[in-house]
Amino acid sequence: MNSDQQRAARRFSFKHSVLFKVMGDTTQPMDTVATDGEILDVSDFGMKIREKGRSLQDGFVLVIRIPLPETRATVPALAQVKWVRSERSGVYEAGLMFMV
Repeated sequence: MNSDQQRAARRFSFKHSVLFKVMGDTTQPMDTVATDGEILDVSDFGMKIREKGRSLQDGFVLVIRIPLPETRATVPALAQVKWVRSERSGVYEAGLMFMV
């Protein structure tokens, strides 16, 4: 996410579990099992997530199921990993940009 987008959209704290799969490419097929993560915040342009045990990489495209509060419904979305940082051993935070 570039700095103009960061300034243009307010982030909202939104702590919730989330499931995602990494899209495949020519060298690796799409994940067959969803990975558990946690949404930390969300904006009009993307979200920040925390995940354990799997280091995402810049540029990965995720199929993510965003939960709707107070319902059992989820909204499917595509998001691209824009940055990743290690929070502690085996735990990572990643900034995602929604793809439209």
